Amino acid sequence: ETDNTERGYTRTKVYTDEGIKEMEKHGLVKVTTVVVEPDSSEGMGSESVGADLRELTQATLPPHLRFWPTEMPFCNTQDQPPFADVCFMVDGHPFMCHKMFFCPRSEYFKALLRDHFHETEWRDSHDSRIPVVTLHNISAEVFAILVHYLYCNQTIVNMENSMDVMVAADMLLVPGLKRQCGVYLGTQLHTDNVIIILRLSRMFQLPRLGDQCVAFMAKNLDQILEQQEFRDLVLADAQEVQGRQETDTVEIVDELRYHISSAVQTISGIHEARTKLSSLEALLDDLGIEA
Repeated sequence: ETDNTERGYTRTKVYTDEGIKEMEKHGLVKVTTVVVEPDSSEGMGSESVGADLRELTQATLPPHLRFWPTEMPFCNTQDQPPFADVCFMVDGHPFMCHKMFFCPRSEYFKALLRDHFHETEWRDSHDSRIPVVTLHNISAEVFAILVHYLYCNQTIVNMENSMDVMVAADMLLVPGLKRQCGVYLGTQLHTDNVIIILRLSRMFQLPRLGDQCVAFMAKNLDQILEQQEFRDLVLADAQEVQGRQETDTVEIVDELRYHISSAVQTISGIHEARTKLSSLEALLDDLGIEA
């Protein structure tokens, strides 16, 4: 993309690397964006790039943590991928990585890799030495999932690890991964876990997930009202209002009222909504809360 402000227009054109350098050297253009596109001569395009990134990702991981066998010829006989420039040590396992995948997507890693090296260890890597950075409070299994996300923009989570991955993503300032964990949890809502997930959405500032949780609770209110966890949530929300007056609102109650009312689309829906709202009011009376 070239910017010609004197003539009042911006022109997009494809240049070779040599051409860009030559024009910049003579001050003919101001380069603002350089896009590298995959070679589509064989009809592979971005699929080929994605496959290469997945292979590269696997090579960064310790062998026992790889998600599938690597097929990169230069990674079968070596302990690390090409051009690795940082080694993360997690639970005693080395991850031979590339800073370019970490710094742009995480302010934590950007600051860590910029300021850490005056006190770091070093590891021999082919003909060079690369820094070794030890990470704490994260398991090797969770870090492998984080690495896969940073390299491939893909999330490999399930109900067993999603909460641990979310905690790590929040701690290491990887907001995209945290959001993806929230998206996954939003597809796994059940009456047995929705309150826990709602608390997580608040803790990790995921409002969309929180809204999904409340909508699910409003739809299944009869089962939710029977749970002690819900009563505890209502009481906790009521206590969080500083200097609470007798008729102050309660966050979870207001949100449920909104979703119950907004879901009404038919005459029978009006009756169902009134029944749910009455049940909610009965619970508040039982708890001694006016809201």
